[in-house]
Amino acid sequence: MLNLISPVGPHGYDAEQPVPDHARRSYEVSLCGARFCGAAGIGLRGRPISSPTKAGGNAGHNVPSPKPIVTQHILVIGDSLTQGSPESTVTWPALVWPTLAASVGIVDPVIAGEGASGYVHPGNAGSTFGERATMYVNPKDELVVFFGSSNDSVASASVLASAAHVAFANTKAAAPAAKLLVIGPVATNPTPGPGLARIPGILRSEALAVGAVFVDPIAEGWLATDPELIGSDRVHPNDAGQKYLAEQIGPLMRNALQTSGGG
Repeated sequence: MLNLISPVGPHGYDAEQPVPDHARRSYEVSLCGARFCGAAGIGLRGRPISSPTKAGGNAGHNVPSPKPIVTQHILVIGDSLTQGSPESTVTWPALVWPTLAASVGIVDPVIAGEGASGYVHPGNAGSTFGERATMYVNPKDELVVFFGSSNDSVASASVLASAAHVAFANTKAAAPAAKLLVIGPVATNPTPGPGLARIPGILRSEALAVGAVFVDPIAEGWLATDPELIGSDRVHPNDAGQKYLAEQIGPLMRNALQTSGGG
């Protein structure tokens, strides 16, 4: 099952309790009973499937050795765009896992999304990005993704920079081999206010300081130019918008996992 954080009503999940390592389970494919794995040579329970032997042939010959099974431990920290909202029935992480598994192997994700949260602004359950990073980063993580947040629009530049610095530094200390992918906030219109517009520059500086990859959705125009991607509240993405986010973020995650070396 997908490792989401405990439910707190109709709007999704909070991060009140840490997920112990033994509870991190791989997302299961209902059609075959296997964890999310893209290789055709992985069968039920992750066992390699041997190639058939020709009639009369020697079973000990011409059978390729199975490729090693790789499990990618991934943590995603975000706000309501990651957690989901009443404007959508799906979330971008749930849409990403099957296609990501097809490229990188078994995916073992933990999703720590909390509505109204940011690096500085506490969410509906009272936690910030950095606090959830402290609770959920695992030394086995290959990739940690931070996504957001427009909720920090009212934070001062210095406080936001300090909070982001602490979140990234603590993540690297807890999972030295993990790649860090930092995605800035999304604006749902082409002309975001000054408080929102300054966030990407602050996050970029702090992300690059720890060797993370930084992506600026505002500069790239994510969701800002197509109102059909936004729900009736004019703030949160609808199902089409969540699909759009998955199409943007999935390749970024795949590239991070396929790039050698830490970062």
